[in-house]
Amino acid sequence: MKRIIILATILAIVLLTTLPKTSGTESLINASESQLPNKIPEYEATTDKLLQYFKIHTEMRKIVPYIVKGCKQENVPILLITAIAIQESGWGTSDLARNKKNYFGISAYDWGPYKNGSDFSKYTLEEAVIKSIQMIKKDYLTHGWTIDEIGAKYCPTDPKWSEHITSIMNDLQNNT
Repeated sequence: MKRIIILATILAIVLLTTLPKTSGTESLINASESQLPNKIPEYEATTDKLLQYFKIHTEMRKIVPYIVKGCKQENVPILLITAIAIQESGWGTSDLARNKKNYFGISAYDWGPYKNGSDFSKYTLEEAVIKSIQMIKKDYLTHGWTIDEIGAKYCPTDPKWSEHITSIMNDLQNNT
């Protein structure tokens, strides 16, 4: 039984490292920081558009103006940042978002997300969101990684993280 598991693991590793990526997410982010916004689907975000999208998600409505401001200030893709906030905070309803103003799941490891998650509660909500965007930019968006590669680092225990993010970005783009 051990040999079967070992062989299956080796086969999976070989397949994952040799097959071309087909998710469509690999080309969304390029190496140059200045090119980042151009690699995400074109989207002119406004606070009004996003507030309309979040009309029933009152927790997310609280941070929309700050996401828009922070993304423009830091020159990062609003679709990606908004999708991360939705995914990581459960539409703004997680305890980490509500109690620690951590809408992006920063340092929220699976073995203790609330305990380990970064606490931004000493900041205003605007400061917390913008600091989070700055951290995401520094830690994930300046390396030229694809969304798949970002997902492998941002949430290594969820192999479908990049698919979720891409799906949310597509939904945002198509419904706002």
